[in-house]
Amino acid sequence: MVDATADDFYPLGPFYVTDKEFDNLLTMTFETYMISPWTNMMEDTCRHPVEIPICIGGTMVILREKHEGELLRGESFLEKEAPPESTVRKFSEMLLRDCDSFEECRAFLCPQPAVTIFHVLIDIFKRMENAIFPISVRTAKVVEKLVLMEPVHPYDFKLADVLYKESMAFCTDTGGKGHTDKKVKQPDNIVDFLNTFYNCTYVGKQQKWRLVNVFNKRIFHDLHLIESNLRRNTIRFVIKNLLHISRRYVIANLINLRRKRDETWTLNTITTLPHVTEFVMKTIATQIAPYFFRFHPTICLQSDLAIRLMINIFCANTDRAWMPKQPLNAILINMEPSLCHERCVCGQGEVGGQHPLAKVSHL
Repeated sequence: MVDATADDFYPLGPFYVTDKEFDNLLTMTFETYMISPWTNMMEDTCRHPVEIPICIGGTMVILREKHEGELLRGESFLEKEAPPESTVRKFSEMLLRDCDSFEECRAFLCPQPAVTIFHVLIDIFKRMENAIFPISVRTAKVVEKLVLMEPVHPYDFKLADVLYKESMAFCTDTGGKGHTDKKVKQPDNIVDFLNTFYNCTYVGKQQKWRLVNVFNKRIFHDLHLIESNLRRNTIRFVIKNLLHISRRYVIANLINLRRKRDETWTLNTITTLPHVTEFVMKTIATQIAPYFFRFHPTICLQSDLAIRLMINIFCANTDRAWMPKQPLNAILINMEPSLCHERCVCGQGEVGGQHPLAKVSHL
């Protein structure tokens, strides 16, 4: 994938949203978790409502509602082709120009299918003078080296290709290089490949959580460098709702496949979950990430990096990182050894008020 050029964006015009205009957009109120619009019935339970621009907040709420209806019918806008560009532009302009309330937003978008609403949301981000989420050079360098999405295993599509090529080597006249000398048998390439995919020897669990913590720290830092509270909350809102949409797709898809195949839940999850999860993460990230993140001009392959960044956010799966007013320690995964009572059957309970592993936990 190549970087987006100026021709991929709309020319500057009356509906080109500058940074200053973004801060003046009409807003609607959401509850603290930024999933449901705020109502008077929430006064006792929700003391910290969050303001989100109507053109983004209202569109996302209607998209989620439409998507739930599609999932009940066994379909999803993520699997459909994009609508005509002229239709998308018309509705995004209406939302930015004429929409003064959530009710008007609903009147505009409710007759439209979910796939159109999704691309209207993307079009709104395309019209921003600068992408809404600026990423520092240091974070970009981390993302360049970090891929949190593990290989889809044990039924990875690449595995079949490698097995086929290795098997065909035995059918050729010369055979594979590892079998030309019968006296000295060379190790097969397929052995290392199988070890990688079945044993996950490329990274340990503890090392993975350390990488997630490093990634979360960098994103948390960049988010809090944004001065505008409205912009920070809008970023949180979009990420949280995209996480919600992706999870609902995975759950509903697995349930539908289980019914069609007449399989048990456990078997269906093992065989299908990795592929379904990878599809939804890559589909959403490819569509929206290039217009959501902003990098320093010196960073290369920005579109690819934006997609990888959003996939890493999905894989990190840290909801608290996208909640308002969260301290840094609340978004990090605790890797300290658990404390047990002194008579625990594990034999590693507290001794003299201190866990025996606590002395080395800082290493």
